[in-house]
Amino acid sequence: MESKIEDLERIQNLKANGIITEKEFEIEKAKILANSENEESNYSIGYIVIALICSLLLGIFAGFILFFMT
Repeated sequence: MESKIEDLERIQNLKANGIITEKEFEIEKAKILANSENEESNYSIGYIVIALICSLLLGIFAGFILFFMT
């Protein structure tokens, strides 16, 4: 999170000093925000995979218990 804020501040300073135009600022800002959304999506996918693996293991464990209790 800190890196994203620093990147946004950096491009804001570039725009304020006339080094980049408003259009260039908007393009760079969109890139920074898109990268952070992709990182968040990667975490979400990881959690989904972990949940599916846990569900699968729980199902296998329940199957063994039912098998040996009958």
